[in-house]
Amino acid sequence: MTNLITKDQINLNISGASQAEILTKLANWAVELGIAQSADQLVSDYQAREQESTTGFGNGIAIPHAKSTNIQHAAILVARGTLPIEWASLDGLKSIFETDFKRHSEPRLPSTAQINH
Repeated sequence: MTNLITKDQINLNISGASQAEILTKLANWAVELGIAQSADQLVSDYQAREQESTTGFGNGIAIPHAKSTNIQHAAILVARGTLPIEWASLDGLKSIFETDFKRHSEPRLPSTAQINH
């Protein structure tokens, strides 16, 4: 199994003015890192998941994620936005975020709190 998080998978200054823009940047980043095959498909997968229910938890945190056959290997991207983004969060506040990916057949990934350093 590959590492779920590497230094290349952390960006504390991702910019974007909308949820759609951030999802697109995250998808492009995942393709650049070899995590996903198609950015367009990953954006579509993200949006489908957001339609099920918001991934905005509150306190400025959203965890957009996708379960897809488009994913090459399980991975977590950690990103902090330069601007608060409207994310339909449970508490109504704007969010900064992190995101994770898994192939369609993989089990749920552990939260970042469960990952050893």
